[in-house]
Amino acid sequence: MLRKGIWIGLFVLLTTGFLVNRFYVSVQTDYWQTNTKAVQTALASTNLGQAERVEAFHGSRSYQIIYGKDKQGSGMVVWVPIKEDKSEPAAQELHVEMTDGAVTEEAITSALLQKNPKLDIMRVNAGEYKNEYVWEVFYKDENDRHYYDYYNFRTGSYIDTFKLSLQ
Repeated sequence: MLRKGIWIGLFVLLTTGFLVNRFYVSVQTDYWQTNTKAVQTALASTNLGQAERVEAFHGSRSYQIIYGKDKQGSGMVVWVPIKEDKSEPAAQELHVEMTDGAVTEEAITSALLQKNPKLDIMRVNAGEYKNEYVWEVFYKDENDRHYYDYYNFRTGSYIDTFKLSLQ
């Protein structure tokens, strides 16, 4: 009887694991496909030689931001706009910036932390704000208030801050 209970428990455990895995895969498939299409578009339409990471950006327009290196090994960032119907990337509207001479994520983070070391910087991502390519910094202060700061991608100059509040 104990043996039968062990086999039933094992079957239930394995079936549950399989179903959870299938659910996860079905939820993530669209996200993975969007990233894959964006990288393929960037590889085919730009000098991108290697994609190192892909981040989503949602502002007035949605982008897949691809961080990588060009075919000569120099750093580059590619903004791949996603069409409104999310069917495919808008290949003819790509924007490319070389990271040589641009302000880095680390420099933006350091500058913000120098102003207030108590900030909890949660994310720094390239993006677009008012038709300008920017660094978007999402952080919270010591009072648990959340903010988005925008800095010019090339120069690092401050553009704007949005305060998120329930008050």
